[in-house]
Amino acid sequence: MTIHVQGIGKIDCRLIQDDERFRDLPEAEQESVAEAIVASERIALSHLWVLGAYEIVRTMSQKARNHATLIDASLTKQLQKLKGIRSVANAFSQNGSSAGAS
Repeated sequence: MTIHVQGIGKIDCRLIQDDERFRDLPEAEQESVAEAIVASERIALSHLWVLGAYEIVRTMSQKARNHATLIDASLTKQLQKLKGIRSVANAFSQNGSSAGAS
């Protein structure tokens, strides 16, 4: 599990750096085709980050339920937050896919 958490952390750092790089670009470059392609990849990676983070917290929560001494209320709260984020990301992904197919 540790390697997965570290991998999600590395992806998170990359997304933060990519967002900062994008914000620092002049507006004309932000609207370029090349940046649209990069943004598309960033959005896909962000979606995968959400799914991965959700699965990590869900797995931890499930293990905690199986071992009552490991249960932490903050873990359950994080799982609920990630469920909401996952729902939004999935809805966005489905709307984006259907819009692209038109």
